[in-house]
Amino acid sequence: MLAGRVSRHDLGPSAFDRLVRAAGAERAERMARLAGGLPDPDRVALVERYAAALPVDRDPVRGRERFAQHCATCHRLDAIGTPLGPDLAALSNRSDEFLLAAILDPNRAIEDKYLQYLAQTDDGLQLAGVIVTETEATVTLGTVEGKEVTLQRERLEAFEATGRSLMPDGFEAQLDPAALADVLAFLQSNVTPPKRFAGNDPQLVTADGLGGVTLAAKHARIYGPSLVFEATHENLGWWIDPKDHAIWEFEIDQPGRYAVLFEYASDDGSAGGRWSVEAGGQSLEGTVTGTGSWDDYVRKPVGSIRLRAGRQTLILRPLGSLDSALIDLRAIRLEPE
Repeated sequence: MLAGRVSRHDLGPSAFDRLVRAAGAERAERMARLAGGLPDPDRVALVERYAAALPVDRDPVRGRERFAQHCATCHRLDAIGTPLGPDLAALSNRSDEFLLAAILDPNRAIEDKYLQYLAQTDDGLQLAGVIVTETEATVTLGTVEGKEVTLQRERLEAFEATGRSLMPDGFEAQLDPAALADVLAFLQSNVTPPKRFAGNDPQLVTADGLGGVTLAAKHARIYGPSLVFEATHENLGWWIDPKDHAIWEFEIDQPGRYAVLFEYASDDGSAGGRWSVEAGGQSLEGTVTGTGSWDDYVRKPVGSIRLRAGRQTLILRPLGSLDSALIDLRAIRLEPE
């Protein structure tokens, strides 16, 4: 790099991330100047900038090519890549904001099995990877090069978790908003088409005169083996399977915090199921409380989220297994606070 023979793009985000963190403050600053800057430290703001700049015109074919180039060393989808990181097929129905946060701010929420470990052996070998298997005598690391390396514990001079994801910061240096939009299109193209029911008419919901939006059940895209649209109360019912979920597309004019309210019914004997709302790259979780019966509808605040202006997505899904139906949901209301 110092002689101008190796660029940051040649190294890739993962190798550059490890090199900078090993270089020390003075060298890291010099490397940043030569490489065009370190990754933006304000990842939340970066995700918001990308979300606002994503073009509507996207090409999943180009996205497949970019995925193979930049992502396949750690992820596998559509017969491409190495399954070292999370199963992307399980994430294909996620919103733009959720996927952007996972790609551009990977350290926001890390599962233990994807924590990066650094190892150094007594013969000078240095490795970074996630633990694939371990015994009393050995530990096997999966690396970003798609290899599995087994190390003898007795030969380890250092072995520690970095507290960071194996997926590095810095993909914005490889993928601008247009390129990343193509990758998102490829990820989201692996989604089963929504189910259709009489009275269910998925459509973009726009802000009303009060600046809020009402996400009616009849305007949702419906997925999963059990979830249905029930015309009698115009609600989404029979949330029984963890794969059941509903997706709304909406547009608001003003950024800020929005109160989230459910208009729903739940029999007292069936209440207690857990749910998750994803919007704006954030998750809001809660527990369904009973309303009396399945015919008794109430409107109840369940929390708040921060949203940017413009078009975005909200997803409601169960959390974990369910002992009975989760909820009969008529609408989700978002009101500016």
